[in-house]
Amino acid sequence: MADDFLSGESLYRDVVRYADFGEHRTATPGEERTTDWMAERLAECGLKVDFQPFTQETYFVEQTSLVVEGRQLECFPLWPPTWTGDSPVRGRLVGTVDGSGIPAGSIALLTPSFSYGGPPYSYEGDDTAIGAASKAGASAAVVVANGPSDGMHAYNTPADTERWPIPVALTPKRNGAFLSAAADSGAGADLLLTGTDAPQARPRNLVARLERGDKAIVISTPKSGWFACAGERGPGVALFLALARWANERDSQVSYLFDANTGHETMGTGIRQFVDNLAPGPEQVLAWIHLGANISTWDWEDTGTGLVKQARPENYRVMCSSEKLLPLVNQAFTPLPGLQPRAGRGLGEMRLMIQMGYRGFGVNGGPYHYFHAPEDRPEVATAPELLEPMCAALVRVLELLEEKGWPQ
Repeated sequence: MADDFLSGESLYRDVVRYADFGEHRTATPGEERTTDWMAERLAECGLKVDFQPFTQETYFVEQTSLVVEGRQLECFPLWPPTWTGDSPVRGRLVGTVDGSGIPAGSIALLTPSFSYGGPPYSYEGDDTAIGAASKAGASAAVVVANGPSDGMHAYNTPADTERWPIPVALTPKRNGAFLSAAADSGAGADLLLTGTDAPQARPRNLVARLERGDKAIVISTPKSGWFACAGERGPGVALFLALARWANERDSQVSYLFDANTGHETMGTGIRQFVDNLAPGPEQVLAWIHLGANISTWDWEDTGTGLVKQARPENYRVMCSSEKLLPLVNQAFTPLPGLQPRAGRGLGEMRLMIQMGYRGFGVNGGPYHYFHAPEDRPEVATAPELLEPMCAALVRVLELLEEKGWPQ
C-alpha cells in the first residue's frame, strides 16, 4: 500500500482542493489563494519556500452576457479582452468566414477551425477575420469556440498580444447551429463584456528548495489556467506536492528545486521568468521533470448516445530529452499499460527546457475532453485509480535517478 500522501485518495483530495479555489487565471484571487495554499503545504513538508513575483498586464472579468432573440447564451471574452463598457453593444448578427461583407454596426459571427488550446486566429491585426470585420465597421464579434467539447473553450494567448479592435466574445460550440440560424434570419444580438485592466499585475511563481548535493533535480508544474482546471492542472499540482513531501523524507545527496509557475494561459510567462532568472544552469541539473497538462485524466469517448469515460494510459505522453533516458523511464512506467515514453523536442513548457539544454522529461495526458473548459471539474477529470499509478511511476524515476545518476 502506498504511503498515505502517495495514495490515489490523497492525490485526488488535492485535485479537489485545487479546483475548489475557483478560476485560476493569472493573478486572479483564485490563483493567489492556490499559491498560498501550496506554499503552506510545502513549508509544512520542511522545504524552504519563496516567491518569484513579476509584472504582467492582465485583465479581470466582471460581467459577460450575450442575448440573441431573447435567449441568454454563455460567453467569455476572447483574450486579450476589449470591454464593451457598461452598456451592451447591439447590432444585427451577421455570419462571415473571413470578416468580409460585414455591414457597419453589425456583430460578426465567426467559427474558426478546430484548435486544441492554441489561438484560434493569428494575431496580425487587420490580417485576421476579426481585424477585417472591425475594418468593415462591425461593432463587435462573436466567435463560436471550436475545441474538444461542445462547451466553452478558451485559448492560450501570448502576453504581449495587442487587444482586439472591437469586443470579441467566445460562446460554446453547442450554440453554433442556433447562432447560424439567427444570423440567417437577421436577428439582433446584445453583447456585454465588462472588466478591469491591471497593467501592473504582480503574479507569483512559487519556488521551494531542498539544498543537499551539487546536482539538483528540478520538478515544475503550471498552477494557472482559464477556469477551475481540475484535469488540466489539478493532477500536476497534486503530484508536485506529493513528490515534494517524498523528496523531503529521503536520505539523499541530491538537491531538489520545485517550481509552480503562473502565466500558463499567456504562453508560459511564469516558466520563462523562472528559467531566465532563478533556475540553475543545465550543467547543475541532474534532470528536469515537468508535470504538464491533463495528467491521468479520463479519456471521454463519444458513443453516439453519450460520453463514456475510459482509462487509457496508452494515450499519456512522456517525452524525454534524449534517447539515453528512455530505458530508465521505461522501467519506471512499465506498470502503466501501453504507455511508450519517447524522445523528442518536448511538449508544452518542456520544449523550452529542452531547447535550453536541460536533460529530463515532461509528462502530459491525452486529448482531454474538457480541456480549457469551465466544466473541467474533479468529478469528470480524474480519479484515485488513475492518479496513484502515475505517482508511483514518478517516484520510481526519482529513485533510479538518485541511484544511477544520468544514464551514460
